[in-house]
Amino acid sequence: MTDLDEFAEDVRQGLEASPKALSSRWLYDEIGSQIFEEICAVPEYYPTLAEVEILETIGPELDSLLPSEFSLVELGSGSAVKARLVIGALRGRGAKLHYQPVDISATALDEATAELRAEFPEVSIEGIVGEYSYGLRWVAEHSGHPKVVMWLGSNLGNFKRDEGQEFVKELASNLGEEDRLLIGIDLRKDAKTLELAYDDPAGVTRRFTLNLITRMNRELDANFDLAGFDHDSHYEVEEGCIVIGLRSLKDQAVHVGKLGTTYTFAKGEFIHTEYAFKYSPEEIAALAAGAGMRVERTWLDDKQQYSLQLLSPIRG
Repeated sequence: MTDLDEFAEDVRQGLEASPKALSSRWLYDEIGSQIFEEICAVPEYYPTLAEVEILETIGPELDSLLPSEFSLVELGSGSAVKARLVIGALRGRGAKLHYQPVDISATALDEATAELRAEFPEVSIEGIVGEYSYGLRWVAEHSGHPKVVMWLGSNLGNFKRDEGQEFVKELASNLGEEDRLLIGIDLRKDAKTLELAYDDPAGVTRRFTLNLITRMNRELDANFDLAGFDHDSHYEVEEGCIVIGLRSLKDQAVHVGKLGTTYTFAKGEFIHTEYAFKYSPEEIAALAAGAGMRVERTWLDDKQQYSLQLLSPIRG
């Protein structure tokens, strides 16, 4: 099955579901990825700014907590901007530092690794094309060094809590006693800060969500009316979760040519596209324990809005 066929099948299942939902995976085509880079620079979108702030300051302490030689495995490395900060902070290790980025985009990997090899010639760098699970298995089978798996960008928040627990458990199953998991986890906070982060005044997040409609029109021969839908996000306090999606602004019908099917949307109907779950310190400790790990070290940004967690396997 090609990516286009998989996209079409996911859209078919999502639009036939009740309530309707589309996978966040399909938000990240070339245009969507570019818009997301814009989102990361929006002042209201604090997670990226906070994570970079932490990474710029923790180098010496992180260095003291890690094995003398290890492989830094980054899941979903993209342009490796944040890895550059970590490698720069640890570059005194020289040839004892190995960087293995994992990303589904071969193009992104090639560009990022070429830049990093030029900047850090003493570091061994080997890109791995594939999904997270494949990359972890590959590293476990090919690396003789302890691993530090780096999963940044608050990507955990895109999973429902039980799914996030299972995924972290899967990550942990690929770790040995000397290995570590360095993970970015966004924290629970006031609704206003969260809602501004996911619906910024400049409308960048809105463009990101609506790009999914443009993509379906282009790739699946659909006839969505871009003016008939809008970006919608809201914070569910009890769940500690931002819920993001598209809202139909009118009663309407949309034909998806590649599927040969017409779908109806009621005025006000919500089509879910993303979750962004937030965690308390207690929830983070429980997440780690559920995966057979413990929180070895926590770093926070100055505003204490975001965290980096160094998790280690519980021995014995």
